[in-house]
Amino acid sequence: MKKTLKFTLIITFFLFSAYSFGQVQYNPEKPARPEDHKPFFYKYNTRQLYEKFSDDLMQRAANDRKEIEKINQLGKYKPKKQSLDEHEVPEWFRDAKLGIFLDWGPWSVPGYAPPGSEGDTGGSYPDWYEFLMDFTYKAYHDSIWGEDFRRDDFLPLLHGNNFDSEEYAELAVQAGAKYMVPFARHHAGWTMWESKYTFRNAVEMGPKRDILKELVEASRTRDLKFGFYFSIAEWEYPVITKERVSQWDPYEDMAIFHDGMGLIPRPVPLASYFPARHDRMISGKIPVKDYFGDYMMPLFKEGVDLFDPDLVWYDGGWGTPANSSRVPELSAYFYNQAEGRKEVVINNRAGAYLDDSNLLKFNEVLKSGEHDKLLELYMKAEQIGDYLTPEYSIGNVDINEPWEVCRSISPAFGFNWTDNEENSLSSKELVKMFVGIVANNGNLLLVINPDGSGKLSNVQKDRLLDLGQWLKVNGEGIYSTRPWEIQESEDNFFTKSKNGEFIYIHILDKEKTTIEVPNLNPKNKGAISILGSKEKVLWENSGPITRITIPESFKDERNWPNKYGFTLKVAVK
Repeated sequence: MKKTLKFTLIITFFLFSAYSFGQVQYNPEKPARPEDHKPFFYKYNTRQLYEKFSDDLMQRAANDRKEIEKINQLGKYKPKKQSLDEHEVPEWFRDAKLGIFLDWGPWSVPGYAPPGSEGDTGGSYPDWYEFLMDFTYKAYHDSIWGEDFRRDDFLPLLHGNNFDSEEYAELAVQAGAKYMVPFARHHAGWTMWESKYTFRNAVEMGPKRDILKELVEASRTRDLKFGFYFSIAEWEYPVITKERVSQWDPYEDMAIFHDGMGLIPRPVPLASYFPARHDRMISGKIPVKDYFGDYMMPLFKEGVDLFDPDLVWYDGGWGTPANSSRVPELSAYFYNQAEGRKEVVINNRAGAYLDDSNLLKFNEVLKSGEHDKLLELYMKAEQIGDYLTPEYSIGNVDINEPWEVCRSISPAFGFNWTDNEENSLSSKELVKMFVGIVANNGNLLLVINPDGSGKLSNVQKDRLLDLGQWLKVNGEGIYSTRPWEIQESEDNFFTKSKNGEFIYIHILDKEKTTIEVPNLNPKNKGAISILGSKEKVLWENSGPITRITIPESFKDERNWPNKYGFTLKVAVK
């Protein structure tokens, strides 16, 4: 469905502290180059991968594409925007309100984004370290890790000895989350599962375990919905070509494929392949002729078929139109294979959909290299997907449509060793932010950032557990609710039950002694109660205004059911 932009909600960043959690305290230290460092070289270089595996991979990919086409021909949903837009957001997603976004991969080893590097969203991006180590983060990288320490040297350091999938699934449950989305495949192309389409995977490189399989199994035993994070684009991928990109190329039949628009500094769309440079950053990637058809499509199908996700969380739709990257075919396949069996949902991060005339125009402008015109065409086009996904800051959202914001407790996407209490949300601020999101019909996909060993900082653990404790008392006013006619007033937030029988007023300020609410219309004298408390609540109507008196004992926060706020339940029908 087309998403419009109407309501503005701003997340404000505050400072505070949290109580300790667990028996072992863990506060991250600055990662650095091991004294016994040895450069990482995979057992096959890119040329050998081409010679040994490319033909077989492309044949298997052709078979997978035929199966996708067959399922889509027979299925309800077709790979066109008009058909995909008919898909409805399932109730489970609208009811869930809270998910966990587990941001872990090779970038978690260096774990760094410099202070002041926050982008336009307000978030910072340690999970882009592998790319930015040669650009924005170069001075830091060369001084800490060494200029000779290349991207793939991080792979053997991602041992994950402390990564406990059961613990993370249980932590999600204790936090009150209803779904989990691990970073199954980020932009450098490392997959969290054992893939048959790339050797750049968790079993072959890094922890030597199928981390995604573990997380899926741990989530399912706890009734957590599972989301499949999948980047459409990769920063670099080796492709088979018919001729050299330039006269200086070592091979006439190989090049490096990049995102079509090049919104970040790099050649577009094909660059020269130089083994000495690229074999230290694309280890395990098997060259193909068509990045999208021979690799990205079957890799997506493999993940869907193996893990049967409830949600697909696309990312990396930076510039290649969704219909050029063949995403509509993948989305239709995902919907169709689930149809009649389970309710599924897709976000809107796969890229813009251009109609036939604009796609033709886009391809013509792409050849001319006129970046501004490309961007103009792209930004005017509509996204495909079921719901809007702002990042870190929310901006404009339509409260009549479901949406989801992703952000961390700190500004960081990915482990950042510099994160601490001072740059992290306090538990009280986290609760307030979350309730504000829910009141405006949103979900919070809360990012957690384990380090390269798999450990999560105490700050993040504590905040998750505090949020979960608040939800144990006040969750009735959060889960399965919908927006009321008033979302916020005087720092109080409002939600309503799906059947409209109850209005919930979330009070997070201890200074309140009375509150006045228009158009509330409580059902009867005993219509207002406090979740988790037996205290009686007095109220009176004065015209359209209902004046509610907070119990005298609640002037002392120690009498609240939870120290981060309480919820009034108002029967209105």
